[in-house]
Amino acid sequence: MLELMIKMALCLFGALVLGFIIAWLLSKYLIEKKYLKRVDELSAHLLRSEDAVKKLKEINFNREENVNAKEYNKSLLQKNIELETLLKQNKKEINDLERVLIKAERVIEEKNNKIKFLENEHKRENLEEVEKLVMTKDQFSYIEVQLLEYQKKIAKLEEINRKLEEKCLVNK
Repeated sequence: MLELMIKMALCLFGALVLGFIIAWLLSKYLIEKKYLKRVDELSAHLLRSEDAVKKLKEINFNREENVNAKEYNKSLLQKNIELETLLKQNKKEINDLERVLIKAERVIEEKNNKIKFLENEHKRENLEEVEKLVMTKDQFSYIEVQLLEYQKKIAKLEEINRKLEEKCLVNK
């Protein structure tokens, strides 16, 4: 009964670990998908911004620069800098998440190894207990022979005891 309960508990724990792994992989996939989409958006926006900057530079070379063009150019450059900073931050966040996920994988692997070790230890202990209880055929035969000898001696002693009692009764 205890062994069944232990097996059930180990199965439940295994299911819990498996569920955790699946949830972790799913969350990893969704997070990566989200960040890749954001990186694609930022890259596209960055390309548009760079194209706009190039166009402004061409306009400035071809005609006299004016104040509005300079301000617009500065705003585009500022947006470009902001987008690059945001891109760097997103890459750093992705790297941080990858480190966390790697640590989680290591913890899961350690837990699985511990479970396997405990299962093997439990099996080994059960085998040792069974081996202690199992009697060899030679041991059993030896015990049977000794039992027969003791039964013969008991029968002789009972016979002697009965004769002594009879003598005591006759003597009285």
